[in-house]
Amino acid sequence: MQDLLSYPSVLIWGAPGAGKSTFAEWLMSERVKAGHKLEILDPHREFGQWDGLDTFGDGMNFNAIDDRLKAFADLVESRYLGRSKKADFNPRPLTVLAEEFTQWAKKCEHSASFFEMSVSDIRKINCHVVYGVEPRYV
Repeated sequence: MQDLLSYPSVLIWGAPGAGKSTFAEWLMSERVKAGHKLEILDPHREFGQWDGLDTFGDGMNFNAIDDRLKAFADLVESRYLGRSKKADFNPRPLTVLAEEFTQWAKKCEHSASFFEMSVSDIRKINCHVVYGVEPRYV
């Protein structure tokens, strides 16, 4: 399980009620302990969930989520620029939790580029993405 703390891309996959969110909460708390900044994208967030963390998408606000997907792409580009200009570039780790990553392609213009970037371009710049999805959407 400790290896999960350093993986840049993690998929939490399971049926409704299987414990995906509970596992995500554990993983996020461990990443905070490891010094990560967290950003939670969760259109189904319930009251009190993720309190104290930067959360976006409450009440199925996919526009807010899409804005964060674009901001993530901008951050990745900025970090790669920093990496090219500074020796030993080592920014604070960032983990984005994409909870309920279900049908985002239909609701978020930047979801495809976010997904592609998250599985190919983030390892060298201390960015991480954790996806929570249900089987019927994978």
